[in-house]
Amino acid sequence: DLEGIDITRNECFVTRVYDIQLATGAALDALNASLLAAVNELRARGERGLDYDGAGWQTPHDLHTRPEFAVLFDAITAVLIELSGAEDVPPSRRPVIESAWSNVEGKGDFVRVHMHPWSAWSGVYYAQVDERTGDIFFEDPRPAQKALAWPHARGENRGLVQFRPRPGMLVVFPSWLEHYTDPSRSERERVCVAFNASLGGR
Repeated sequence: DLEGIDITRNECFVTRVYDIQLATGAALDALNASLLAAVNELRARGERGLDYDGAGWQTPHDLHTRPEFAVLFDAITAVLIELSGAEDVPPSRRPVIESAWSNVEGKGDFVRVHMHPWSAWSGVYYAQVDERTGDIFFEDPRPAQKALAWPHARGENRGLVQFRPRPGMLVVFPSWLEHYTDPSRSERERVCVAFNASLGGR
């Protein structure tokens, strides 16, 4: 008999991944058209970033400094300020985007398991995707969790969480959280813009 007994559920070691629809309707169409045009211009000029086996084509990592991407990064910065407040980060530690790039991935391309060291927040904005261009997966950061197949009813507690990208979707997560993507099965290229941000000030 538990009558009169207090039970407190404490959420310990919680890892939050945020899913934000950054724009809709005509604003979404205009934003994504602008981003795709800017990325395609960089591609046409032969500018590129790092090469990874199977990972498609990547821009340089300075998109946050380029005027043609300013609308996107102004919106992302506003989101990061809001999320930092929700995570109890002091207002003096304002998020600062330090690097940003676009990945363009064709059929069969994928991103291997990785994290983004030396940053606080990381994220990805999806400018062009469909249901077959590949999901993003996040792995449980607690190694000991893998030793026990706990029968969780809720999907977010099963050791691996996945999100189905949609146009205008922004996913923000702690930079240390390991993640990867499915290989694309679509004839349409997946175009996204990723970033890393630090917490400035002291």
